[in-house]
Amino acid sequence: MARETAGSPFVQSGHPATGNTLVQIRWMGFSRVMGVFDLRPTISGIVVVNLLVANLAAQAHQIGVTKATGGARGHIERIYFAQALLLGIVAALSAPPLGMLAGRA
Repeated sequence: MARETAGSPFVQSGHPATGNTLVQIRWMGFSRVMGVFDLRPTISGIVVVNLLVANLAAQAHQIGVTKATGGARGHIERIYFAQALLLGIVAALSAPPLGMLAGRA
């Protein structure tokens, strides 16, 4: 395999650990692009959904009482949508300062 100039990032060497091959350079670029598709938002979304489902299950009796006293399905949906919105706002406002504090520790 032909070698390129020593200043090039595509220098081939005898051992993979001593120089970056073209394949390694392409893999580094691919991993940087894939870093954009991080799993943290997906995992946090799953946690929020799990929290809301657990809350709904815990309050099944209250939902039944609300329906029995004339509460419409839309009214109950609005209550839980407002709860999810409030949870998201509190998380969005509290996460950056807590992350900055944790980063300094």
